[in-house]
Amino acid sequence: MQSSNIPSKIPLPFGYAAGTGYINPIPVASQIGIVNGRASLQDGFPPDTFIPISSGGVPPWGGDMNGILNEITAIQQWQQAGGFFPYDAAFSSAVTGYPLGAVIQSTSHAGFWISTAENNTSNPDTGGAGWVPDAWYGNQTIAISGSSITLTNIQAAYPILTLTGTMTTSCNLIIPNFVGKWIISNATTGAFTIQAKTAGGSGVNIAQGASTYIYGDGTNIYFANSSQVASFNGRTGTVTLNSTDVVNALGYAPMVSFNGRNGSVTLNSTDVTNALGYTPPTPSGSGAYGTWLINITGNASYATNANYASSAGYATNAGTATNAGYATNAGTATTASNALALNGQSKLGLGITGEIWHGVGRAFNTGYVNPYAYPIVVSATSTCSSGSSITSYVNGQQITFWQWQFNGCGAYGGAILIVPPGATYQLNCGQGVQNWVELY
Repeated sequence: MQSSNIPSKIPLPFGYAAGTGYINPIPVASQIGIVNGRASLQDGFPPDTFIPISSGGVPPWGGDMNGILNEITAIQQWQQAGGFFPYDAAFSSAVTGYPLGAVIQSTSHAGFWISTAENNTSNPDTGGAGWVPDAWYGNQTIAISGSSITLTNIQAAYPILTLTGTMTTSCNLIIPNFVGKWIISNATTGAFTIQAKTAGGSGVNIAQGASTYIYGDGTNIYFANSSQVASFNGRTGTVTLNSTDVVNALGYAPMVSFNGRNGSVTLNSTDVTNALGYTPPTPSGSGAYGTWLINITGNASYATNANYASSAGYATNAGTATNAGYATNAGTATTASNALALNGQSKLGLGITGEIWHGVGRAFNTGYVNPYAYPIVVSATSTCSSGSSITSYVNGQQITFWQWQFNGCGAYGGAILIVPPGATYQLNCGQGVQNWVELY
């Protein structure tokens, strides 16, 4: 037979418009001895319809003929229209149960049941055994409550399951031992887990707020897409991206926060203080050399004397600031032993390019760092006492040592040194700081 051999469909059952007197329902039981000549499903047409009328026989009933053909063609018409039959308890009993492989329609018309047993008399729509779902359509909503929910056969027959409800504890979603697949959408709330599993087998956790594709092999439940996410950054199963994943993907750690601020960040004084490790003083001064911020000797004429503070000759004198012999003399400026050679730095820490003296909060016997890309000048004084001294260090190496004897006049003792860019420095003294200024 070929596909082109398909017969014409039956548009109407035989005898569709016949009146009630011309079409008989065909009884199951024999009609012999009850109504002569009547047909039945048990006997068909009885023997007396095969005997000539002249010999005492009776003719077959025309209504029976119409009835038989009507029943047969009505079923054919239904099947040709794509119709199926749901579970029928009376029919099941009459045929001693559905056979293995029988396909019947669910009463919800959402799918089909396949019989997995011979002589199957159980009702699949009420959870009867021996049936598995096939070709179901639609979504089933499951309200999650408590620590365990067991799906009915009909609930588990749907391909999409939506889980809802507010969880108060972790829950096992028990799925029948079907060989099938499901998409589960976990729309629950509450910080608890849901595990989809069979009653006696293993299962998988269903991620909250996401849809998960799973399948069952009749014993256990698995992730259907496990081969795609077998491992991701060392993690398996359902994976949620984290900050480490982003850093690995970018190749660097993105700046999401700077000193507690997000978005477009503008540096402020707090950022500078945090970077330096101390609070720098506010600059002050005017003129070519600037006004010293503190009286480093106690002598007002020293701090404001034009020869020191603002004399153009001191700030720009070619013989001091730019004299080639001073700036480049191998014995002074560029020898290996002199770390502060005038090597083209824009700021030399010598008060000739706009730097000013700053009063800073420093202490003796404490290490500090020059944070600038150029040298700075450090000057500190202390109260005098007999045998007092100030020792200076740069990068842990002693640079200078000053000692004085107390003369009873209440004078101050002081020290001054130049600190290269990025170098550490420290002044040690047994007395307290009287004044401490830095030129930068």
